[in-house]
Amino acid sequence: VQLAAARRLHERRPECRFLLPIAATIRRADVEAAVARAAVPPGFPLELVGVASRTVMSACDVVVTKPGTATLEAALLDRPGVVAARMHGLSAALVRRLVSVPYWAMPNLIAGRAVVPGCSW
Repeated sequence: VQLAAARRLHERRPECRFLLPIAATIRRADVEAAVARAAVPPGFPLELVGVASRTVMSACDVVVTKPGTATLEAALLDRPGVVAARMHGLSAALVRRLVSVPYWAMPNLIAGRAVVPGCSW
């Protein structure tokens, strides 16, 4: 989902470059294979970096992330961002019935308002 968002953003703003941090617990080859499966076009300005996500986020002007602690980390680093995620329809319906929260990103839950776009039900 994040790579698709990056491709669309690059179509509109070709000067954008993208960094993808690789956690020490994840094999680089696995990430490279996932990027290849996502059909990222040759020459796309994506750099895989083996440093902490905090370091990568600090170097970025904008952060595109998945919901979870990464959204809170970006907010604490004062980086604007957007959250992008996909959930199976059945899972989403089940979660909506079991969990009653207006947002699904930690900064929004903590602030009690939409601080990070794309994070409401």
